[in-house]
Amino acid sequence: MADEDRQLSSKEIEKLILKKHKTTLSWDSTPAEISIDDVSEKAVKAHIARANESRRLDYEYVDLKSALTKLKLIKNGKLLRAAQVLFSDENDFDLQLAIFAGTEKLTFLDIQRYNGNLFKLLEDAELYVKNHIKWRVEIGSKMEREEIPEIPIAAIREAIINSLCHRDYRSAKSNEIAILKDRLEIFNQGNFPEGLSPKDFIKKEEASASPNKLIARVLYYSKDIEEWGTGIKRIYNECHSHGVKVTFSVLKAGFKVTFFRPENTTQNTTQNTTQKNDLDTVSKILSLMKKNPSITREEMAQNLNLTTDGIKYHLKNMQNQGLIRRVGGRKIGRWDIISSD
Repeated sequence: MADEDRQLSSKEIEKLILKKHKTTLSWDSTPAEISIDDVSEKAVKAHIARANESRRLDYEYVDLKSALTKLKLIKNGKLLRAAQVLFSDENDFDLQLAIFAGTEKLTFLDIQRYNGNLFKLLEDAELYVKNHIKWRVEIGSKMEREEIPEIPIAAIREAIINSLCHRDYRSAKSNEIAILKDRLEIFNQGNFPEGLSPKDFIKKEEASASPNKLIARVLYYSKDIEEWGTGIKRIYNECHSHGVKVTFSVLKAGFKVTFFRPENTTQNTTQNTTQKNDLDTVSKILSLMKKNPSITREEMAQNLNLTTDGIKYHLKNMQNQGLIRRVGGRKIGRWDIISSD
């Protein structure tokens, strides 16, 4: 209505600059603050193997430097930040997970904070959620036992990997996963593509607009994500086919995916509804304990290709269920199997 001078916030100025120079100021394509010695060769090898299996990459691993060069994570002889996020545990960002007693974020039942490379965070987060949602058991026509989650695991994993891929790595705020009595929330502080809404990606064919194009491309090679903006649609379709309500919220502080827990599975457990405890992993842990009662958590993690935190969760659940008990201290103690039923 009239001439007016209005002071822009630092956040608004940053967004204007990034919008103007988005192709040259991509955070993940700038030099990392670490050296190649801080990159996990094991994580790179595992990714190359998955990428070859998916047939999106045809490359035989030779050494760490050539592998990172092949993935375009080294530029002008310098390691890029995308490599730091994907394959190094030397990172400032983290993932916070919590369980709340009710439908509001007031009373914590459990809270955890994880650090590490993106693939480790994905593994830790997926295991945490799988162990704290409810599952029902169905017996098929061949008398085979099938465990079915209250929320499709494929949709949960897609939401977690997308939250890690598309987050704003300039922000110090953690990615968050909250498990409440009536819902599961997955939040990241990334900015949603300007001028678009989640419905555009569900109903229309919109192209991917990830702010972290290098990270997205590497995840595309291993089929952890699809590069063409299909993440939201895949989550929606997976939930819709299983009768689970899901919503996508663009917030001032970031982006949130909310899965609503079906009422029939949020009640107390019955014979056909159980709290998830990976029975196969429990069986393997018991087998390791029988062979070596003094086995450490680190040795279990290495044997089962899990994180130490994942082993801790299983051991805690097994102790609470009265399957095992710890005798003695951590260094000279042993595991006693009470019951393996």
